[in-house]
Amino acid sequence: MANSRQPNLMDFFGEQRIRTRRSLLLYGLFFLIVLAHMAVGLAVMSILLTVFTGGIYYWVLVLVIVLTLGSFVGGSFLEYRRLRAGGRAIAQRVGAVRLFIDNSQEAWEHSQGVAHQHEAEEKVRYSSRHIAVRDERDFPPVYRRYYEIAQQLAIAAGLQTPILYVLPDEQGINGFVAGRHSSDMVLVVTQGALDKLSDEALYGLIGHEYGHILHG
Repeated sequence: MANSRQPNLMDFFGEQRIRTRRSLLLYGLFFLIVLAHMAVGLAVMSILLTVFTGGIYYWVLVLVIVLTLGSFVGGSFLEYRRLRAGGRAIAQRVGAVRLFIDNSQEAWEHSQGVAHQHEAEEKVRYSSRHIAVRDERDFPPVYRRYYEIAQQLAIAAGLQTPILYVLPDEQGINGFVAGRHSSDMVLVVTQGALDKLSDEALYGLIGHEYGHILHG
């Protein structure tokens, strides 16, 4: 008897709406946390004032509110400063290594490899932040394939090629894009994706990430 089971198809836009609602819920929870901090601070200060002074000084309560809000605003500002470089700041924070074409004429120092995973090569310079070459054809095959597919899909999609990064210590298959503007947009792909995926699958992974850029 023929198998009548139908494949489970994902409702992309339905899932997108669910994720949007969850994001709004997280924003709401954040503001509730701020209010809870203020409420606890006011309650504790009111008790201390009552016990030690016999009365409540309202300017002290206002000061508690100002300090609580100031701590959240100050923390948010510091985080914004850390991430103002856009996608590059995100990539560096998660330990990603950039594929970099060095057009300078500076002499290269001896390369020790990324996390001791790679042998030093004359035409490739490994560091904790870059996998650098003088020409894109000098990338090791696994990274050259990534570079070429990313460029081809960017041309096909009418996008500026994002800055390419790899997570060299991550053997899972994954990737993401990050950035506020086309000039700081990055594409990060795991080493596992580059090592394990066929050309067709890697096209699919990178194309999926470009879809995020196209749809904002």
